[in-house]
Amino acid sequence: MQKIPPALLVLLTIPAAFAKGSVDSAAEDTGILSADHSAYEAVSLAELRRDPGRRLGKRVRFVVQIRSVLEEWNPYLTRFGPGDWLGIEAWPDENYTWNKRVFDNPHSRLFVRRGSRAEFALHKTERYRRFEIHGVTREFFLGEPWIEIENAVALESAVDEGTILHVGRAFSLLRDGRVELAIDQLERAKAAPLPVHARMELERHIVECHHLRDEQEHKRTTGARVSEIRRRL
Repeated sequence: MQKIPPALLVLLTIPAAFAKGSVDSAAEDTGILSADHSAYEAVSLAELRRDPGRRLGKRVRFVVQIRSVLEEWNPYLTRFGPGDWLGIEAWPDENYTWNKRVFDNPHSRLFVRRGSRAEFALHKTERYRRFEIHGVTREFFLGEPWIEIENAVALESAVDEGTILHVGRAFSLLRDGRVELAIDQLERAKAAPLPVHARMELERHIVECHHLRDEQEHKRTTGARVSEIRRRL
């Protein structure tokens, strides 16, 4: 059984550069934004985490996918105690949750004040729901930004559990060299109502898989011809 070339495995784990544009594309999802939307600087959550002190006290907006709602955590010396706040655990939208390392490491320093409009939107939300978050970086502690959520705008598309499962199966099949079956799984994953950048990333994987399949077919055909020539000699 032919194994997938290491170079392609590396390529499949590298997110495309356009994923960083997901913050600005959020409005295209639903067109529903708050009246004070322009007061918040568009930035990715990944960027906030890389340089949390840069936007301390600033209003920012970014897109996330919800993993869970937290009722308890250690607030340390911050203002965000569980009595007044609800914690939100979420994945940055620009990262792909079918990557296990991304899935296992959500950001958990997002907080919404209990009784607020934003809490009403987030408290009962289901896992994988996608939101544009409008908030303020209130604290910089333990190397992370601690962000107060002032508003949360639900978006229509998301990378759900079904998509994650299909992509995971595709990558497993690729490691075994079963390219045709991997393409089928990626096509199934792409059939869901995905954010634009996630759909483009899957299409990139599909194109690379088609190239690999053509390469395998060429090697099989060439090998058969060589064997036939040798047999006739």
